[in-house]
Amino acid sequence: MKILPALVCLTALGLLGACATSTQPPPAAPLLMASDLRAHSDALAVALPTDNPAQPSPQFGDYTTHHLEARWSRERDFMVVNPTQLTQARQKFSFTQQGPQEQRAEVLGMTILRNASFHWVNGAFTSDLNQSNSFAGSITPLRPNTPAPTFKSLSGILNYGEFAWEFIVYNPDGNEGSALESGMIQDIRGNQILIRALRQFENQPPSPRNLGFEFLQNDVHIGAVSLLPSPQVWLRRDLSPDLKLVLSSLSSALLIRQSMQTATPH
Repeated sequence: MKILPALVCLTALGLLGACATSTQPPPAAPLLMASDLRAHSDALAVALPTDNPAQPSPQFGDYTTHHLEARWSRERDFMVVNPTQLTQARQKFSFTQQGPQEQRAEVLGMTILRNASFHWVNGAFTSDLNQSNSFAGSITPLRPNTPAPTFKSLSGILNYGEFAWEFIVYNPDGNEGSALESGMIQDIRGNQILIRALRQFENQPPSPRNLGFEFLQNDVHIGAVSLLPSPQVWLRRDLSPDLKLVLSSLSSALLIRQSMQTATPH
């Protein structure tokens, strides 16, 4: 006599489970990018802290972010030749990127809101910021067991200049009609990597906003980072460890900027 109520309960539980399953959001479609990059790299899921979104420290694969400061010390201001740019910056942050085998890089970044002529002390390139919103910075790889620069003088900074890369991303958020070619990263020797916006998920129409960025060197896709909705990083397996460190640092800088933008919208 108790079998029927039990069947009713099981049926009800099954229906509830089905309803709960149906309300689950569908998995996000993959970001549309070069198939060659997907074939020759691994998708590294990005872990971001949830306790303080304004102080993100991205982690992916063998790469971690440390000592994030949502500001610069006064000594770090020497990194920029034109001091008026610092008063035009909405965001300034610095951090240390760590990789495998004791790899480290010091990273500086800032968002500039006004048109300006921009260049760093190391002088990899000078750029006129024609956009009202640009993101720029530097990546300085450090050799193992080498102390980080103290930034107390220009001469101390220039000693690390031969290893430094400098980057700029125009209109990093993207908008309707903005170009896909978004910027570049270049070292003092003239090695250059193009930064191109990614704005489309597979089997979906393009978005006016930037969903991520891909990195190209000599027309070869060597890396990418997705910012939304589930951050990931791709690095070609055949890249040198030094170049992987640079691209991972750039990816972390873009992820940190995105997280800060989300936490403190303007």
